[in-house]
Amino acid sequence: MTRLPALKVFYGLEFFLSMPTWIVISIYLVRDLHLSPLQLVLMGTSMEAAVFLCEVPTGVVADTYSRRLSLVIGYVGMGVTWLLVGVVS
Repeated sequence: MTRLPALKVFYGLEFFLSMPTWIVISIYLVRDLHLSPLQLVLMGTSMEAAVFLCEVPTGVVADTYSRRLSLVIGYVGMGVTWLLVGVVS
């Protein structure tokens, strides 16, 4: 049995697991919350700023403890964020 390259597996999982989330959230923001294009741009900008600010602590965790723990913290944080977007309108 041959093993698949880790990079291809990672990109495949990212595509097939993240894409449905983005589509559902995008439809939810436009259809149910009736956000305007300006509101969508402002929300995207604030989300990118939050990602930038949260990269510093996860980078410290990665350098101090382990990269795997840093990835786990990052993915749990993203999951909680998607849940909060769905719960708080």
